[in-house]
Amino acid sequence: MNYGNILTSTWKTIWKDKAIIGFGMLMVIAPALIGLVIGGAMTFSSVEQLENFVESDFSNLAILIFFLVYFTFIAGSIFLSALSFAGTMKGALMAQERTAPLTFSELWEASLPYFWRMLGVMFSVGFLLMLIYMVPMILMVLVGALTAGIGFLCVFPLLIFLIPLGIVGYLMLSLSMAALVAEDGNVVETLQRAWNVMKSKFWPLVLMTVILYFIQMGIGMIIAIPMNMLQFAFIIPMQNGSTDPDAIFRYLGIFFAIFMPLTALMQGFALTYVNSAWMLSYKEITEAPAASAEEEDEIVVYDA
Repeated sequence: MNYGNILTSTWKTIWKDKAIIGFGMLMVIAPALIGLVIGGAMTFSSVEQLENFVESDFSNLAILIFFLVYFTFIAGSIFLSALSFAGTMKGALMAQERTAPLTFSELWEASLPYFWRMLGVMFSVGFLLMLIYMVPMILMVLVGALTAGIGFLCVFPLLIFLIPLGIVGYLMLSLSMAALVAEDGNVVETLQRAWNVMKSKFWPLVLMTVILYFIQMGIGMIIAIPMNMLQFAFIIPMQNGSTDPDAIFRYLGIFFAIFMPLTALMQGFALTYVNSAWMLSYKEITEAPAASAEEEDEIVVYDA
């Protein structure tokens, strides 16, 4: 794999076709809105108003409505993430075949056919990983309960073996999403295709996983800079000799209203880049002319 070429081509692709970045931002609409709503409510209210609300008869109904809205946001975030993943990968693939920039409406129309299958791939891989993770966790809890906690301490170091499992799971999910868009197969065919590709080029793909992880981590460190700056919002009133809880409450609201949307936007951009890079990585691996006979036997190309 030509890692440098893939990474630079990914940047050029999403910078040329801004519609891909726009699609990437779909996945962060829900967390950004949550930050704005919670932060705005805290900024323009007081601790006394919050206490009066909690003690009021309306509070239970309001809390129920809040949780319903919250879970609706979560469900909407999952659906938008599936559409966003499909759009960014489809956009990265389409951009390699044309010189004219993509439009958002064009990419929207091209991505919709993958929506439900993308959800199927996400839930299939996610559910399998959840089951795999649950087995050692349940075993640890049982051992700890039967040995008054001593056995738990003995088994705890085994958790380190979950790290490579997480890498393989992330790699499988990324390849599955890329295979879905590239091959246009059903969920079962896509998972089989991704598994075969992963087996045939496992270590080069693991290296790409590590590279993209450090890129995401670097962007996360950039996100932490404004967070550290905004934390001074809590120190300022205390330095001025103010311990007014309303002031702290409002500063906390400002923190939520600014930081959560900003974090969401940065994470959306990072995932847009990473997903596009996986699409180009998959394209290079599956179209490599130097594939051996054994790899060609393993990797079955499905007709669109």
